[in-house]
Amino acid sequence: MLFIEVGDHDMNNPIDKHAWGANEYPLSASVTTAVAYRTAFANHICNCLAEATGIPPETQTLVLTAVMEAVSNGAIHGNLELGSNSCNDDLETTLASFKAYCQTIEERLDNQCLASRRVDLTARWDDDLIEVSVRNQGRGYDTKTTTKGASPLGISGRGLEIIKAVARSVEFGQGGRRITMTFSR
Repeated sequence: MLFIEVGDHDMNNPIDKHAWGANEYPLSASVTTAVAYRTAFANHICNCLAEATGIPPETQTLVLTAVMEAVSNGAIHGNLELGSNSCNDDLETTLASFKAYCQTIEERLDNQCLASRRVDLTARWDDDLIEVSVRNQGRGYDTKTTTKGASPLGISGRGLEIIKAVARSVEFGQGGRRITMTFSR
């Protein structure tokens, strides 16, 4: 099930980031883990965001890259509780590891308790910035521990570094269950 809400937002009235309230998100979406993993949810959301904000294609590409990573991380590592280190990055076994990794994802998606957990996305913007937050219902993780230095040929472990490379800023909250990314317009 997909829920998207695009609210009224006056682009002529810039928002003071520190004054943004909990209910002042012009774009909100919530999907199950299964939908987040098996559909083009991130693409659809980014298209809605681009239409609402009028961002140029270059910025849309950066936002899409980060949102795809954040949604994927929230679904796989958060809600399905599959760690980045759960696959073997040995180059000789990469194909076998990838198959096993995909099989584990499918097995966890068969678990209705895990598959029905939500991935929530909210976005807000002003004349200068776009802020996107992605939240999952997993156990969270220690945000001070990252996978920096992950094998470039490995199956997993590069998502946060990609997000940090394309976003203006990245913040973590709720014990690692929420990532908030900002982008220059």
